[in-house]
Parts: sequence; C-alpha cells; structure tokens
Amino acid sequence: MDQLPGLREILELPLSQRATIPEDYLDEMGHMNVMWYTHLYGLAIRDLIGGCGFDRAYIEREKHGTFALEKHLRYFAEVRVGQQVSVYSRVIGCNAVRYHLLQFMVNDTTQRLASSMETVSAHVDLIERRSAAMPPAIAEAFGELVRQHQQLAWEPPVCGVMGVDI
Repeated sequence: MDQLPGLREILELPLSQRATIPEDYLDEMGHMNVMWYTHLYGLAIRDLIGGCGFDRAYIEREKHGTFALEKHLRYFAEVRVGQQVSVYSRVIGCNAVRYHLLQFMVNDTTQRLASSMETVSAHVDLIERRSAAMPPAIAEAFGELVRQHQQLAWEPPVCGVMGVDI
C-alpha cells in the first residue's frame, strides 16, 4: 500500500459529502460507530456518481443502478460528536461494468485524516439482477474523472487486491 496523501493532496479531490456528527452516531466507545462511516461514504458515492448520470431519475427510468462488490475501510483517527467531517472521492478506474473509487474522510474539526474507503462497484440491471454495461454517456463521465484524477501528482494508496479488472 502506498503512502497516505496529506490533507493538501486530499483537498485537490472533489468534495462529495460534508456532515456534523450527531449524538446518535456514537457507539459505546464514545466515537463514531463504524456503520456511520459506511453511511457517510455511501452518501458521498451517491453524490459523486449522480454527477456522472447515476441519479435517482436514471435508476427509476432505466431500472439500472449500482451494487457494491468489495470494500476496504481503514481508520486513522477517531471522529467524535459535534465534529465536522468531509468526504473527498477519487476515481481510480472503470470499465464497461465496474468502477473503482478511493475516498478519504477528513475530520475538519481536527484537520486530520480520519479514514479511507476503497470500493469496487458494478453497474447492474435491476430487473435481471445482474451486471450490465453502463450507457456510453455514464461510462464517458467516469472515464473523464479517471483521466482528471490520474493527473494528480500523488499515487492513490490502494490496497492492491481489488480493481475493475480483478
């Protein structure tokens, strides 16, 4: 796994989600429970892919959507009630069916990287419940994000065991 990017590098990515952590996100340890990390990353994915054409209208009209295939979640610093976090997303790769993301959750209150989540998801036909090729416009939008993010001066710290061709 490559070295983690600093906050300066992470802030080069698109902001996909921002939230202030409410009391009900806490667990018995006094910090944000794991399920809420997944929830916030999921909202960030929805925002990012919505910009590529995967919005609610597309899902309802075309009866296609996405399913997560694999996730890798890492924690670096705890998040507590009242703190504000932001999620930034990088598209690592895509093919006709799958896309590969790496997201970073920054604790804006402490100015620390709180966690990262790497995800591979597939475009699916919701009637057949099977993987299906993305429409050309959506595939091109993902491809454009991949090209933009490849221009960054830092390598994404991917886990190395997942991707669109694995």
